[in-house]
Amino acid sequence: MPPEKYAEMLAGTTRTETQNIAMIGKALDDGNDLVECSTVTPTCDLCALYQGRIYSVSGRTPGYPSLYETAFKHGYSIIHPNCRHQFFPYNPKFHTEAERQALEEGTRRPWIGGQQGEAARAEYAKSQMQMRRWNKELNEFAEMQKLYSTRGEKQPYTSLGAFRRAYRSEEGSLSYAKSHYYRSDEKEFKEFESVIGKENMPETLEKFQELKYNKDNQEKYHNLTDEKEQEKDYLIAASGGKHHGKLVNFEKTQNNAQLEKSIRNYNKTIEEHIQKIATPNLFCSDWDSFDERYKAGLIRKWEKDLIRNTQERNIAICLLKRRQNGKI
Repeated sequence: MPPEKYAEMLAGTTRTETQNIAMIGKALDDGNDLVECSTVTPTCDLCALYQGRIYSVSGRTPGYPSLYETAFKHGYSIIHPNCRHQFFPYNPKFHTEAERQALEEGTRRPWIGGQQGEAARAEYAKSQMQMRRWNKELNEFAEMQKLYSTRGEKQPYTSLGAFRRAYRSEEGSLSYAKSHYYRSDEKEFKEFESVIGKENMPETLEKFQELKYNKDNQEKYHNLTDEKEQEKDYLIAASGGKHHGKLVNFEKTQNNAQLEKSIRNYNKTIEEHIQKIATPNLFCSDWDSFDERYKAGLIRKWEKDLIRNTQERNIAICLLKRRQNGKI
């Protein structure tokens, strides 16, 4: 259990337990040995066994179960951690005759588990699912606040209610994406900044998400993505990594006009390989007669050729940009 969740559980449990101890003490101070357990609906099967009964604190009052041998048999003044049931001094004069009879009958009911029906169990399961949903949204809201605070930016949602409405919005909407994917988008945003520079990026994470998920801005986002991939391939080659030799060859043998021609040729080859992979039978008339392993091998070769040509094309594009911008 995460420390913050354990602390939350401990605080709530201690608060209820302290209240129960105080109520039991109040009963004893008044010379009363009996306490009643509240009834909470819906509830878990364990609490269903103990709720709605009258208990003897000392265990010596005839006709009533001993509190510390039943509900509090584990040594705590609470049925279980995070339990919502409370115990109060039992005083018959504060109940109607019907209420007294119901409590007495409830106290004498059999001590067997599984007393709840399927409908009650289903209602409790539903309430627990709702509680988990609320807690998840609360935690996500806190995490979002923390992330935006670390970035020194204003969080898109100023209240938990606004965040919950966004979190529950239709999947595929901008609000849904902004509230669900902010962690991965923040990592992507940092990667973009490190590759193509902050000056070429939106000012904030929220604006980056709007660029990424707003349909009207899709072309701009794809252009940014292409630029990032191009820069990555160029920087790898420039640092002596993959395709370093190709970059050196471009630098030594091709002027700007020749680079532009190479880029056009690469684009043509890339498009051809995309079509080959999608519809191989249009490029191989006897494709259907090939062995399946041979087909798979040929597809893998085209895929590798597609990656290689794309990376070399990207290197050429970035080299040309740098020359045109006077950076080389």
